[in-house]
Amino acid sequence: MHAINHRLAVRSTPAVVFAAITNPTGLDAWWTKDCEGEPVSGTSYRFFFSEAFDWTADVTDVDQGKMIEWRFTDAEPDWTGTRLRIVLEADGNRTWISFLHDGWKEDNEHFCHTSFCWAQYLRLLRLWIEDGTSVAYEKRDEA
Repeated sequence: MHAINHRLAVRSTPAVVFAAITNPTGLDAWWTKDCEGEPVSGTSYRFFFSEAFDWTADVTDVDQGKMIEWRFTDAEPDWTGTRLRIVLEADGNRTWISFLHDGWKEDNEHFCHTSFCWAQYLRLLRLWIEDGTSVAYEKRDEA
């Protein structure tokens, strides 16, 4: 299996970062077009990007304010069954984000593209948290 790993720091508290990665309003500000869900183990999130990309993931693990993990149950074939885990660690006036998207069956073109996209989206997450800047969904690939 293959995994996408990223690690970055943001100037904020774990509570603020956790809200940005788990609340639909926060997720819509930097990643999804329309999201539904709550960070409770055993529940599901809907990650909507377009009619063709309307995905579902189950919350498989959560530690409020510190970590969340989803397993994609209905998504692109390469994404279905993968696991997205985000762990937060306070460090003075910043929070370290450890990002893991694992369970990829192949190191293929889609895997490489997704790794690049995650790096871009994590940059948008930092912009949202630190500056309150949200790039319009339609312009995120260009930001």
